[in-house]
Parts: sequence; C-alpha cells; structure tokens
Amino acid sequence: MGSGIPHRTGKVDINLILLHGAYLTHQMWAPQIDPLQSAGFKLFAPDLRWHGIEPVHHEPFTNEACVADMFVLLDQNGLDKVVICGYAMGGTRTKDRSLPRDLARANFI
Repeated sequence: MGSGIPHRTGKVDINLILLHGAYLTHQMWAPQIDPLQSAGFKLFAPDLRWHGIEPVHHEPFTNEACVADMFVLLDQNGLDKVVICGYAMGGTRTKDRSLPRDLARANFI
C-alpha cells in the first residue's frame, strides 16, 4: 500500500477497511462505496501490495508484508479501532496468523 491510499469520509466514527481479492484493485468495491458511505462508515479501500497503480515492489509478496501494510494504513490515518472486510485474498489477509500484533484494534468480517 502506498501513499495514495483511496478513502472516503463518512458521517459517523466507524472505520471500515475493504480489502480486495487477488488480481483486483480497490475498484472492485465501487458498487458498495456509496451505500456504505451513506450508512455512515468512514471507508478505506487500499490497493494491496503488487496490485493497482502502485509501482512494482521489490520486496517479496508475503502474508506478513501485507499485514504489515495494513498496520501502516492504520497508523498513517490515526485509526485506533477498525472493522476489516476482505474478499478472497483480502479475507485471507484479515485472518493471517501474523495479525495478532495489535489485534485489539480490529474486528473482522
């Protein structure tokens, strides 16, 4: 995940991170963005490592690296509590064994 992380601000203080599947981008969530934002969620839909318009990474693509990227997203945006929703590969990242670091910060869907 890079510095150009797409996100939209909602009306209430519910932070929702949407993680896309393999070979997809944050754009897979486009049909859900407006309804979720209208419901009051503060949305973050980043492009995962090696996906989207981000430059090619020279680091290996590992579960641990993807999870570390999620914590960078949390830290960069000052997010103390989030709900994470992942599809396919994005879902795998949410339940990765390396996630227990700061596990109290997230709920998972």
